Amino acid sequence: MKKVFVVAIAAIMVLSVNAQIRIGVKAGLNLANINGKDAGSPKINPSYNVGGFAEFGVTDNFALEAGLALSGKGAKETEENMTVTLSPLYLEIPINANLKIDLGAAKLLIFAGPYVGIGVGGQEKMEYESNNLSTDIKYGNDQGQLKRIDMGLNFGAGVEFNKIQIRAQYGLGLTNIISTTEVKNSVISISVGYMFGGK
Repeated sequence: MKKVFVVAIAAIMVLSVNAQIRIGVKAGLNLANINGKDAGSPKINPSYNVGGFAEFGVTDNFALEAGLALSGKGAKETEENMTVTLSPLYLEIPINANLKIDLGAAKLLIFAGPYVGIGVGGQEKMEYESNNLSTDIKYGNDQGQLKRIDMGLNFGAGVEFNKIQIRAQYGLGLTNIISTTEVKNSVISISVGYMFGGK
């Protein structure tokens, strides 16, 4: 996975020499969850994504994109009279290959690529019938801690018109987020973005 990410960055650097560069900002909703053999029966934890990205146009129908965003993940789980909500916050760097299909007044976007996330904060909340407790998430490799690095793949589609982009994507985590367990992040994201520059 690390090799794929390095190759993607190198490709962007080489192709950006003659590429048309556009900058964009975006924000939206995350429907986060976890999956894996040890995940139990989690429920969706709503969160957010916000950040910016640079698009390197290679041709009229193909571009490479690098981004930087804050992305909330995690999940909820209820057992008897207690609900536990895990809400880690990651600084995420996605590298996407974008295919653009001209529809006349708009363009259809189809994109995919790897991402790496760095845990920068978040909270774990435990809700009882008569008492609530919140603690800051701790990152590390000890028991009860989340691994700081999360890596995976993004797949998505969207539409672009008048420099506005509306996207939906699925983030498939490929690394276990807790040591000694098989639990991975899983996120559906919906976002709206605005592009500066270019056509």
